[in-house]
Amino acid sequence: PLQYIVAFTKKDPLHLPWTEGELAHRLIWADNADAISNLYAGTNALKRDYTRTGQRTKRGALDDGVNSVTRFYINNFIDAERQEGVDLVTGTNQFSNVKEVSDVSLDHPNPSEGTIFRSESRLDNEPFQTL
Repeated sequence: PLQYIVAFTKKDPLHLPWTEGELAHRLIWADNADAISNLYAGTNALKRDYTRTGQRTKRGALDDGVNSVTRFYINNFIDAERQEGVDLVTGTNQFSNVKEVSDVSLDHPNPSEGTIFRSESRLDNEPFQTL
């Protein structure tokens, strides 16, 4: 019907009939967005001021800028090692550059605890890992 089309063309956004319920819903929605964003990107969600209050603020834009720079840093300098660990645990990568060390008595206090592996991709001399 024409009534529904006219209702969606008005300038006023749709609201819940009770203000406390709408506020609670916005806060829960924003908290969930922050939690998922922290897991995925390492920072809070972008535009969280708009989600919580329904208005865009200068402080929110500044926070988004800081979050964007932080995401850039994490993505380019930190995330590769974390992704390598996830790939190793889940078995999605075969790691062809990992070689078994034959003489473990010099590198590991108890050679019977496991086989020692060393990754050739490391530039620094980190201790061997037991897998």
